[in-house]
Amino acid sequence: MPTQISHIVLANKVYTKFFSGRSRKEFFIGSIFPDIRILKTITRKETHFTEIKMSELLQVNDFIAGIKFHSIIDLLRDQYIKDNNIFALCPKSKYRELALKILEEQVLYSKIDDWSEYISYLDDILPGEQAFRISDKKIKKWHTLLQQHFAKQPSQVTEVEFMSGLGYSSEVIYEINKTVKIMLAKPEIVSSINDLYNNFETLIYGK
Repeated sequence: MPTQISHIVLANKVYTKFFSGRSRKEFFIGSIFPDIRILKTITRKETHFTEIKMSELLQVNDFIAGIKFHSIIDLLRDQYIKDNNIFALCPKSKYRELALKILEEQVLYSKIDDWSEYISYLDDILPGEQAFRISDKKIKKWHTLLQQHFAKQPSQVTEVEFMSGLGYSSEVIYEINKTVKIMLAKPEIVSSINDLYNNFETLIYGK
């Protein structure tokens, strides 16, 4: 799965093309809601789908459409990585998959000029989120973590803050950031991330 920054960036790239009639607030909060499971709130299977078509998004409300599009992004991104053998370019590390996700958000963050819109969406808790029987306290924690994370260009410092908030140990965070630093120095990996962004609309047409 991509990170929440990557989900926002990729969804924003194609929003006008595929979702212009929908509420931006409901759709985008929905698109980053599924990974609230990281806070041990819900199970992955409640919000992630292994088989899904774009046509299914026509049958649901804006918030659920965002949730379902989250899975489409996951699937397209994972297939892109596999098809382009990107992990072969990465250093050997048991955290390389997570490190690649962290690198992606560092590369893609600047694709959005002003993050204040998405930060403001998270001021409110939506009824759609509450329908998953998650406490308002947990939802607010998720929103606040994301607002803080969206406010700055991701760096080693901000990643430590965010991953600490999600419950990762300092040892794991250190190893992840060390791997990210190695990846960032490889132009071919950075180029592949930009290619994913540039070609994302084309990938959707296969869904």
